[in-house]
Parts: sequence; structure tokens; C-alpha cells
Amino acid sequence: MKFQVPFLIALLTVAAAATPIEKRTPKYIAHQVEPYDLPVYDKREESLDFADTGTRYTVDLKIGSSKEKVKVIIDSASWRLNIPGSGGKCINTHTCPVDGIFHPEESNTFHNLSIFTKSYYGRGQTIVSAFKVTDDFFFDNGDKIPQFQFDLANATTFERGFFGIRRYSDQNASYVYAAKNAGLVDHAGFSLYLGNQQDKSGKLLVGAIDTAKYEGELALFNKTDYTIQPKSITTGDGEVIQFTRPVNLDSGNPRLSLDRHIVDAIYKEVGANEQGVAPCDNVLNGNKSLKFDLGEITVNVPYSRLYSRQLNNPNCCTGVIVDTYSTGSEQNLGIQFIEQIYLASSFESDTFGIAPVKHTDESNIVDFWF
Repeated sequence: MKFQVPFLIALLTVAAAATPIEKRTPKYIAHQVEPYDLPVYDKREESLDFADTGTRYTVDLKIGSSKEKVKVIIDSASWRLNIPGSGGKCINTHTCPVDGIFHPEESNTFHNLSIFTKSYYGRGQTIVSAFKVTDDFFFDNGDKIPQFQFDLANATTFERGFFGIRRYSDQNASYVYAAKNAGLVDHAGFSLYLGNQQDKSGKLLVGAIDTAKYEGELALFNKTDYTIQPKSITTGDGEVIQFTRPVNLDSGNPRLSLDRHIVDAIYKEVGANEQGVAPCDNVLNGNKSLKFDLGEITVNVPYSRLYSRQLNNPNCCTGVIVDTYSTGSEQNLGIQFIEQIYLASSFESDTFGIAPVKHTDESNIVDFWF
């Protein structure tokens, strides 16, 4: 989910795809990535401005002297960590998930900076109200990031805390930079593999890349705001639709937000109504997919990840392809797209790379070479 921030989007030029250079095993941090199914009330909540897949991807963080485990949603399009505190509310008025709350009163290393902050996401309707705080973040081997700055929320429109991992200029509040400054990783960067939902095989690596988890070579792009200019999208029936504007890669967004002419073409092909609901026979039969031509690589997103059967009407499928209203006119490729790629981002070279994902138990973890 992307912050609502005014800025000019610079179109990115694809750099030459690169092959990793053999180096020593780097120092890195590995977080297991797990799919998280939303509670029922989240799925019908309109305040999020989302059409909903019911799934997010999370990691666990150990916070404070109590080493309290807190589950947060990974978000590649924002740059701060926000976590509900004791008594905090999620989805505006609901009780937050028990495993998603941090209790600062149980940590003797907690410090409240007494700075109130509000963060706005999407078109500004999704809001986190919080105080800036610091505490130690621990790892299983005893290492820690000392006094990492994050936002302790008393109210959030989200269903739980959001873990923004995008590059951020304030290194005290950037998880990747803080890990590098604490000497826990060699390189300020991360890579993300969402894995298979069935076996919870996903990994967030800070400071390293797993070259076994993608096909071919990474296509490299300058800048680390994860904005790209695709060439075209090909529908399941073969219609080629040109992109005229950039898109953002957003692991916190549960849908694909695309320009109206693209949405209309897809809806027409699958026989969807104005709400994006289509006959399941049109979208779940035949192994159809959307093909995104990014220039250096092509990424396929199966229709089976874009549509799901309605519980009360199993012949109708709800889709997650929508226009850009909820994102403030920005095109976003959300969870369903991120599932199909490996994403690596170097904060030091201001470069990110993507490649089609490869689901495998094999692993080859190397240092950044870009």
C-alpha cells in the first residue's frame, strides 16, 4: 500500500540484466514469510477501499526486552513500520488481532518519543494515527537492532500493523538501513520471495539474494520506489493492451489497480459486470493468465489468482482487477503480481531487480552484485 505523497514519477530505464558474481557468503537476516487469511469482518469492510482476496503476507518481529512476537504485513510500497499498541483499534473500531499487538508496558527498553504522527495511504482514506517510539528488535541468535524507530498506533484503518520495507531517508526508521548500521548485514538491501501459500516457504532476506528462487536473470531498474513502465498486457484470449503510464509494485495491496481502458477490456473479455464479477466458467477454466510485458521479462499472473468463487453463488467469481480510484489514480500491481516475481532491492545502488519466480526448495544465497 503506497503512501499518499505528492511527487513526480520518473520513468525508469531498464538497466542491463546482470548475473551475480561469486562472492563469500554474506551476513544477512532471514524472515519467514507466511500467508495470512483475513478475519470475516475485514473482508466486508468498505473503509479499506479494497476489493479483497482475503490473503496478505506477514512476517514476525521480536520487539522489546520482553521479545514479544508481533505479526505484521509486508508492504513494499511504504517505508515505515506501524504496529497497534495496547488498546489500539484496527479497521477503525475493531479489536486488533492478538498476535498483531505490541505491549510497550512489558518492555523496559521502550521509549516513547512523544511525537504524534498520521500516515495516509492510497487516496488518503486509509489512515494510521500513532506516536513515534523506539525499542530493541531481537533475533533468534541473540542479535538485535538497538532502538529502532517505529509508529505505535492507537488507531489504524488497516487490519494489523504494516511493515514498510521500501527505501527511506531516515535510517533510524528504515529496517534495512538499521540492520546494516547495527552490523547485522553487509549490504543495505532486501529481497522478497512470497513462496507457496501451501507450504509457507516464503522468505524476506535483508542483505542478500537467493538466486535459486527466480528464473533467468534479474531485470534491473534504477530507483527504489518500485515504479516501472510496462509495455503491454496480454489477456487470456490474446488481446494486447498497451500501457500508457507507469505502475507501482505493491505487496501491501490486495488487488491490481489499472487504468480504466485496461480494466474495461478485461471485463469485456471475461463477461464481468461493473463490479468486476464474472461467470466462473469464463475465468477459472483453461488455465488462462494475464501476461505483463515489462521489456526485459514477461510475468504471467493466472486468472485463478485474480478471481475467486463467491460463497453464496459459486457460479460467479469476484475479481481483484479494478480501476485506480482507491489508489489516488496510481496504477498498482498488488499481491497477485508480487506472488509471481522475485523482487530484490539495493538501497546502496538505488536499483531494484525483478524476475519471474521459481518455486523450489533449493537455495543459493549470495551478496548483492548491483
